[in-house]
Amino acid sequence: KSLRNDLHGVDTGLNIRDFSLAGAHKEVEKKLVIDAYKQYKTTYKVAESLQVSQSTAWRLISKYVHELP
Repeated sequence: KSLRNDLHGVDTGLNIRDFSLAGAHKEVEKKLVIDAYKQYKTTYKVAESLQVSQSTAWRLISKYVHELP
């Protein structure tokens, strides 16, 4: 199941007045990556769930998840 399917109707906790579009994009991307990593634990499965390449998943995990195995 893709995490993208879970976004509809989810409260991201973002206040539109506190973020630019780029800032909001980064926060949503960070939440998706962290949630996917917590759930799947591997770059392969994170990539599959987020529909990105495994190298992109690794880069995003490295960027947002500070406690890599």
